[in-house]
Amino acid sequence: MPALADAVLPRWFTAGFMAAQPLMLSGIRDVFRHTSGEGYASNCEAIRDADAREEAKTIKAPVLVISGTHDQSTTAAQGRGTGRIHRGLALCRISSKRTCTRKRCSSSWEPDMTEDERYEAGLNVRRVVLGDAHVTRSLDNRRDLTTEFQNLIMRYA
Repeated sequence: MPALADAVLPRWFTAGFMAAQPLMLSGIRDVFRHTSGEGYASNCEAIRDADAREEAKTIKAPVLVISGTHDQSTTAAQGRGTGRIHRGLALCRISSKRTCTRKRCSSSWEPDMTEDERYEAGLNVRRVVLGDAHVTRSLDNRRDLTTEFQNLIMRYA
């Protein structure tokens, strides 16, 4: 993992961010360097192989796709392409000149919630957006590799 850090981190962060936030980047680099190589590769494979386009067509709730000007994983063109999959799409492109602070995002940020409360609230949102059957199936199919990722999705998505 140490050999990959300098190749991977520039895909996650802009050069400007990396130059402006060396202490934060140092901490992130340290975590990355100590991440399980097998776990990281398995997560990369899972993301590579994930194709939810057909499931996305069944979402009945409005969808907000967020892409960043410098985002290499979800480009603005890919975000616009999602509109062909889902009709209720709103696209938000965040440029390097706009930032989202806690105050501006207070409607979705609940700092007073416990982890358990955040998990339950996220579980309810997933059930509304994706349907009970999908969420129940994904929870029933959790494995050691996916459990923490599912928990992260539940608490923050």
